[in-house]
Amino acid sequence: MTIATEQKVATSGPVPEQQSNPHREDIEPRQDSLCANPRCRKGPNGTRGVLKSQRAKYCCPYCRVDVCRRSRPKPEQVEKPKRKRRSDAKYASHTERQRAYDRGIALARDLLGLNKRR
Repeated sequence: MTIATEQKVATSGPVPEQQSNPHREDIEPRQDSLCANPRCRKGPNGTRGVLKSQRAKYCCPYCRVDVCRRSRPKPEQVEKPKRKRRSDAKYASHTERQRAYDRGIALARDLLGLNKRR
């Protein structure tokens, strides 16, 4: 058993146009609020990124860290001390050691017969 109830809708005329929400402007990012990082290219067409809040200065953490690191003075470049040569070194350079190793591998292959052509 279903009970049908009728609801009377009062119509006093055409529906007035709704006014825009006054707080809507605060939610949407303003066009003049751009990222403070001059190298930022996250916006449309390679422009600076748009800020997500009014309090924000940078559009993302990457831009904040990028500006911070660029403004920091670089440490002085100190020359590394030259390493002492081993007293029991067999070869004068790394290249010589590699060549000797390659010669040893080639000799072992010849002895095992792996380099023979069929």
